[in-house]
Amino acid sequence: MEIKVSEVMQREDNSLYLKEIEVINYEKMKILNTPDNVVKLMTDVFEINKKISEEIFVIALTTDSKPLHFFRLNRGTVNTSLFDTRGLMISLLLANASAFVVIHNHPSGGILPSKPDIVMTQKLNKAAELLGLTFADHIIVGKREDHYSFREFYDDLAKVQ
Repeated sequence: MEIKVSEVMQREDNSLYLKEIEVINYEKMKILNTPDNVVKLMTDVFEINKKISEEIFVIALTTDSKPLHFFRLNRGTVNTSLFDTRGLMISLLLANASAFVVIHNHPSGGILPSKPDIVMTQKLNKAAELLGLTFADHIIVGKREDHYSFREFYDDLAKVQ
């Protein structure tokens, strides 16, 4: 699988475009259709489980769970990271995504969602619904490959509370 690490850039005329920062070949899997696959890739390639501050990534996906682009949304502090819903949605639309996964780490090692994690999931679900995107999952990664998948816990992300 080809991993395109990208970011949204702005031209002088204020139009937006995707800039590929890096392309990484990852041959261990072809699709990201399970939380385990996503976590395996993110720990192998981005070492998200070893980060000392919270980092939020989004993976833009096709309808059949093939990755289009990977975006690092934010690098925060040891226990918090902010994100911009509008910026995230712009990234997904420019990537021509049908679906997406949000994944972030908890440097403390704990995988249970905090109140801000729950609020972020609710906000993203509403925004995705409005734009006709599938919010496939929000995954929290601990120190190893242990993780919490909102999709595994809630069959419908609209029910997250």
